[in-house]
Amino acid sequence: SWVSVPTQNRLLNGSPIRSVNTIVEKNIIKKVGLQTFTSVIHTSVNFEINIKGSGYHNIAYYDFYLAKGIGVIEKDAYVYGNLNETETILNYNIK
Repeated sequence: SWVSVPTQNRLLNGSPIRSVNTIVEKNIIKKVGLQTFTSVIHTSVNFEINIKGSGYHNIAYYDFYLAKGIGVIEKDAYVYGNLNETETILNYNIK
């Protein structure tokens, strides 16, 4: 895992914010719709905020699934622990 800062001034609404990034799984098989992808990497990004010095708390969480040679095949977005959005690949063309 590694920590990064998702804003230029390191703040969101005046409070410190950070991203905790993690490689969750490597070389997995992932089915998206009717397509099955191999050599997939699953990564996560956890956005955390520290309001009034109370310590960092999760505000949003993203799962990214990246297929080798293709890119992002699925993105799941959670806000305060609830699934907010799933974005999936519909088709692709490698040139």
